[in-house]
Amino acid sequence: MLAKIAARQQGEANSNGRIAFTEREAAEKLGLQAHHVREARRHGHIECCRGPARRVMYRPEEIEAYLNRTQSSNGL
Repeated sequence: MLAKIAARQQGEANSNGRIAFTEREAAEKLGLQAHHVREARRHGHIECCRGPARRVMYRPEEIEAYLNRTQSSNGL
């Protein structure tokens, strides 16, 4: 869980005004592997948007919301 908090802080500092992140980038910000983020999306736990060529992208606020939900469900 500490890795997620550190990733969140790093993500806030490194978003540099980006509108959206790839699945791999979102996973890095959350401290997860890309397949875990993909499964969370498929189960409706994190929202995504579609970028060029219908590529799955994640907005910073959706990454933040997912992180907050997972922290609160773990009692942190």
